[in-house]
Amino acid sequence: MQTWFRDNIVPSLFAYHPVNGKTDIALEYYEGVFVTVAAGDRDAIYTTQEEIQNFLQNQADEVGQNLVTVENHVMIKDAHLNEFNEKVKILLTTAQNTFRPIEGDTGYLDEEDYAINGQPGTLELENTFYRKAVTTEILQNAFPDGDLRAYLMHGVWESVADHENSHIDVRFQQAAGPVGAYVVVGPVEPFYNTVKQDSIKEDA
Repeated sequence: MQTWFRDNIVPSLFAYHPVNGKTDIALEYYEGVFVTVAAGDRDAIYTTQEEIQNFLQNQADEVGQNLVTVENHVMIKDAHLNEFNEKVKILLTTAQNTFRPIEGDTGYLDEEDYAINGQPGTLELENTFYRKAVTTEILQNAFPDGDLRAYLMHGVWESVADHENSHIDVRFQQAAGPVGAYVVVGPVEPFYNTVKQDSIKEDA
């Protein structure tokens, strides 16, 4: 796996300019073996090994749907691992199940879908609406780094605006507070799109 990562991923780990493409600025990166603590999609929340395995084998966030992935990298004290995992499951459940506007408060075209998954947000600050995350996943490093433990809080959204507007929802803030209290390194929160290999330009 380390050889594959070095040969296939590391050559792409450079900063990109929106106009000029890849620069010669190499990005730092962190390697680890991660296990899923909890996951969710628009159907359910998954916490058992069997449920998580089924979630990973049936991806709702399949590549090629023009979705936005958000990775929140944090580290906590390894001694707090078990209690942190319980609180982060509450956060994941809240993050996966909440949306704006609430049911019955739409008046837009796709009434049934908006009532279930929410109305899209906008980056022009025209509203505070957002749609449910497509998927959410909490991943824990299988091994500690000294007295620390690394986590990836992985979310896939229909748009950046949906993610950003979700964070101003008081329900999310109330669930995030107890989790954030454990964080001693981070958060670092990159956004990215994952595209199929055949859709990448040769000169990208």
